Amino acid sequence: MKRLIYTLLFLFPAVSIASRGEWSIGGKLGIEQNNSNAGFKAAVKAEYNISKFLKWRTDFEVFFPDLNDAARVDISVPSNLLYYPLGSYLKIDPYIGPGLTYKYTWNGDNYLGLNALAGVNFHLIKDNVFGIEAKYTFLFVPELRGAWEVGLTGTWELNFGR
Repeated sequence: MKRLIYTLLFLFPAVSIASRGEWSIGGKLGIEQNNSNAGFKAAVKAEYNISKFLKWRTDFEVFFPDLNDAARVDISVPSNLLYYPLGSYLKIDPYIGPGLTYKYTWNGDNYLGLNALAGVNFHLIKDNVFGIEAKYTFLFVPELRGAWEVGLTGTWELNFGR
């Protein structure tokens, strides 16, 4: 019985077609804490609905670790396959998923790596989402290192159907 439940939890999202083909483009603003710095993060995001439960999201993030020094900017581009177990039906919408990351730091370093993303969105106002998000990024090119990022986010979206 447990196997059937687990199979349905992971198979059902792949075959659900209610919102398939819909694009969501928007922005995220937030305050974020990573391993060593707290700062301001702004991002543009594009999300493609594979099904009600699966989305592919790519962000273009700009992180300002020191608001007094605008020249210090880190840029990252994480791309994640996200699983929404509740299908985005409720006001509280958790998600989790793996992804790839490219990161450019203010001192000229380039990194590639993997990430794991988890968060919860709160749909309180139409087309506005507030939430909390945690991401662990494991960078492996050119050197091995890992970092946690946790942030409060606000997202404003425009949706495009097929």
